Amino acid sequence: MKRLGDWLRRHPRLAAWVILAAVLIAVVAFDTRALGLRGLRMVLLVVGALGVSAAAVWIVSWDRPAK
Repeated sequence: MKRLGDWLRRHPRLAAWVILAAVLIAVVAFDTRALGLRGLRMVLLVVGALGVSAAAVWIVSWDRPAK
């Protein structure tokens, strides 16, 4: 647990991106389950969620510099 805490302190933006991406992918999977998306369409939605979460963390990082 200490190693995880050390990693989170060393890489706050990467940790924020991983957490936000996981939440967005879960939301996409939950909301699209009734549509029955498979294969490439689901992959593209997941890639889009990864991109949106990366952009969000990058934009939020403009406000203050990393330590």
